[in-house]
Parts: sequence; C-alpha cells; structure tokens
Amino acid sequence: MRTSVVKWCWAAFRAMVAPHSMPADRLRPSPGTSRMKSSRGGLALALGLAGAINHLLFGIAARDPITWILIAAVLMIAALLASFIPALRAARVNPMTSLRSE
Repeated sequence: MRTSVVKWCWAAFRAMVAPHSMPADRLRPSPGTSRMKSSRGGLALALGLAGAINHLLFGIAARDPITWILIAAVLMIAALLASFIPALRAARVNPMTSLRSE
C-alpha cells in the first residue's frame, strides 16, 4: 500500500511541475528567477514611478538615497514585528492545552 501512495504522490508532483520540461530541469533551480528577478523589477518600477509622485513630495527629492534607505528600514522593521509578535504569542501557549481544546 505504501508504494502505491508514493507512486501516486510522485505522479501528482510530476503533473504539477511543468509537464513540458525535461526531467533534469524540473528540480534544478534556474538562476535569475524568483526573488532576485522580482526585486529588480520592483526596484525598477519604484524608481520609474518616483518621478510621477515628485509633485506630491515636499522638502525631499523623489530619488533621494537616504529616504529610500529609511523607507526600506521601516518596512523591514514592520515586517519583522508583524511576524515576531504572533510567533511570541504562539510560543507562550502550552501545546498540550491547545491540542486538548480541539
């Protein structure tokens, strides 16, 4: 029974991963994709749109590097707090208590 389940899982995995790709290409990550590609695209889009909002900014330039660094730092701190606070709350809960309540 276990071998049939494993075969079914592999068949489902192969069906989800690009069926037209070669077997060696399926599990090998290609460089330049995923996070780096989307980061470059986001940065290019942000720099491109910075000129469009230039008339809304008072006292700073749209492409001021210090402002970009500060904005990135504030967003990283907000993301860390948004993930750290629920993780702390979940770490304080006794696992047996939460399993018994379900």
